[in-house]
Amino acid sequence: NNLVRLEAQISIVRLEGFSGLQFFDTLSYPLSDWHQLNLFYLLADQPIPAAGLTNWLNSSNASVIQFALRLIGEQHAIEYHDEVVKCLNDSHLIVRREAIRCLGQIPSNEAAVVLTRHFAIETDKNLRLNILKELGNTCSDMDTPFLLTLQQDEVIDLKLAANKTVLYLQNIS
Repeated sequence: NNLVRLEAQISIVRLEGFSGLQFFDTLSYPLSDWHQLNLFYLLADQPIPAAGLTNWLNSSNASVIQFALRLIGEQHAIEYHDEVVKCLNDSHLIVRREAIRCLGQIPSNEAAVVLTRHFAIETDKNLRLNILKELGNTCSDMDTPFLLTLQQDEVIDLKLAANKTVLYLQNIS
């Protein structure tokens, strides 16, 4: 029974913390957003263990990668920056979207450079909009020329998002 399995997994994590997530190593079905939220709630205040997280970021299950990226972003764990950047090239949209969000939550000049570069190769319009949103958290005045060039873009949504980010940066300066 699916419901019993989910409750059992939550109970194990409640008792054992991160070590209770051993089922991630063999998980064959996607984690629902609700299940991820419950697990996240139980683990949000605990330090991230290095060993398990690296395995989860290399999982064949996109929802496990998504969960790991959420943990990294929430805890602003900049030490996983390189692993997060690798996730930008994943074939799953949910993984790329979460990697973009994660880089916005671990702000650094490096994250802004990576997001700017990835913008040029990202094919999904919504993910490109997410990049512009997260650049508001990570970029500096040095990135303004890039944003100003986007104000000439043919896609209205991208123009508006670039304008919004430029205005936000001007207001915090």
